[in-house]
Amino acid sequence: MKKLLKYAGLALIVIGVVIFAIDYFFNIDSNALLLTGLAAVLIGAGGHVWSMKHYE
Repeated sequence: MKKLLKYAGLALIVIGVVIFAIDYFFNIDSNALLLTGLAAVLIGAGGHVWSMKHYE
């Protein structure tokens, strides 16, 4: 379980980027979608930094 938790931050970053790509390619005019992508990227980056400090 710790191995999977170690990569959860990177997974959230990828999910956030996919949300940004969906917004761009489908030309959706929704700030909620952009804020969701931003939140996923920020939480993922914070989680990745935290996991690098605690698991290595």
